[in-house]
Amino acid sequence: AQALARVGLESIVVSLDGTVQSLTDDGFNLGVLKHSQREYVAAEAHFKRALAISEKQLGPEHPDLATLAAAEA
Repeated sequence: AQALARVGLESIVVSLDGTVQSLTDDGFNLGVLKHSQREYVAAEAHFKRALAISEKQLGPEHPDLATLAAAEA
């Protein structure tokens, strides 16, 4: 299931240039999953990607970014 989610996420990013809100949610959720599996490097990569997509969509000062930034820390 993880591999399918990753492939689906990557194909959406390629086709839509990472501008869909669900990409942020999917990336964050994959980060949470990897963190629960103690795969911290992979989790951090997903959190950073979700944060970067959100910053691009919302702007770097948007208050909703706090949750993603806290997860990354």
